[in-house]
Amino acid sequence: MKSLGLALMLLSGDVLALGDANESTVRYIEVFSSASSRDGEVVVKLDAETESCHQYWIKSEESVGQKNSVASILASLHAKSTVRIVGDTDSLWSGSSAFKTCEIISLRVL
Repeated sequence: MKSLGLALMLLSGDVLALGDANESTVRYIEVFSSASSRDGEVVVKLDAETESCHQYWIKSEESVGQKNSVASILASLHAKSTVRIVGDTDSLWSGSSAFKTCEIISLRVL
């Protein structure tokens, strides 16, 4: 059992190493409605940017992960908590050409 836990920790570290990590507070959340072609997509802007990711996005899936991510970001915004977001620099949101908007790989409320 210990070896399985160690393997999962190492694997998750490798996955997170592929992305761009940022720790900051949430500046705003933008949710796109059904009137938009981006129905359900969520864009998150942090107070600090990185060179690779100016902001972050979440796909419009009906999944537990998507719902938990949005709820965590919203709670962090209201509590003014710091979050750590790892963004996928190879999966940029097509809704913005002005900002590098990276897909969220992982989110942690600090």
